[in-house]
Amino acid sequence: MVVYNGRLYVAPVLVVVVGWVYMYNGERRWTLVGDGLDRGVLSLAVYNGELYAGTGRGAFRVYKYTPGSSNVGIMNWTRVVDHPWDGTRELFVSRGFLLIGDSLYDRIGRWDGRRFYADMDAGGSCIYDFAEFGEYIYAAAYAGVLYRSRDGIRWERVLDYYWWGWNMWSLAVYKGKLFMGYNNGELRAWNGTGDPRGVLVFRAPDSILSMATDGVYLYFGTGGDAVGYGARSSGIANVYVYDGKNVFLISRWDEFGAGVQKILVVCPFLRASK
Repeated sequence: MVVYNGRLYVAPVLVVVVGWVYMYNGERRWTLVGDGLDRGVLSLAVYNGELYAGTGRGAFRVYKYTPGSSNVGIMNWTRVVDHPWDGTRELFVSRGFLLIGDSLYDRIGRWDGRRFYADMDAGGSCIYDFAEFGEYIYAAAYAGVLYRSRDGIRWERVLDYYWWGWNMWSLAVYKGKLFMGYNNGELRAWNGTGDPRGVLVFRAPDSILSMATDGVYLYFGTGGDAVGYGARSSGIANVYVYDGKNVFLISRWDEFGAGVQKILVVCPFLRASK
């Protein structure tokens, strides 16, 4: 999910089917604004005032929203990145680039508006999320691996495998700390000093797939991932809020189907998606 030009855009999180993107018109009305993308759309982002969609798995491609166009049967989107990696799991804007994380390996590339650069290929399995914390950009990966970069070009590993926690699904910066959501339900926080694994804040009943903050609260969603590497496809799909001291369940128990894939805070409303 992403807000672009004051409208909410949503893509169904599917693996190998054709990708779609919808625009919300209010009053439960939706318009299909993207059809025919080569794979399921795993991420949306706004970069330099334009809307982008990344697809995978099986096709590492990024599309730019170009209303009124038809690019080889793709409605309203033009392909700008087509690279022989597996798929675009996550898009993130930082350091003047659109950063792109792969869906099957620890690979990170970037798009500068004109050209794609394949910057890191470190083996492993999947880049799940990005966040800016302090002077670095951080990238969360399979089995609890964490990477960082000062410039979005050169990357280094700062955390190795965390087999007890497994996948580090989600990252968020809240009240001066980097929060990490793990496959085993751990919510951990790091203040930037000492062990980057941080301290345990809360243990959810299922994987913490997504996080978002409005600066006052930290929201996070749990469940099974739809498109991960070695992930369960179903789980306990709850939404929680953390106020800096306590965690509260704010959804009905297992309300959101298989899992809460994304959370988007659109003040004054909180949106969650299946």
